[in-house]
Amino acid sequence: MFLFPLRYPSFPVAFLFFLSFFLFLFSFNFLPLLFFFLFYFSLKIFLSSGSFPHTTEKIFFFLYFFSLLNNYSFHLYFFKKFCLYNSFFSLLFI
Repeated sequence: MFLFPLRYPSFPVAFLFFLSFFLFLFSFNFLPLLFFFLFYFSLKIFLSSGSFPHTTEKIFFFLYFFSLLNNYSFHLYFFKKFCLYNSFFSLLFI
């Protein structure tokens, strides 16, 4: 339980955590987990301050998921062809 800091994780949060964790296991690269925790705790600060609505969490994690797809280049041609802001989103999480 110490690996996951949430008491009741929502599905996008849990999915992206385990995706980052398996990327860490298979590639021996700690950057996905580092990005996840930095992103998660900074998002929790913004959500606790009340400046963002609760549905913004799902939007941010959706963007984080596409940045993971872009940075690890196991995405298909569809993502490069049809996601217009894919390179912009990946710059946010470098």
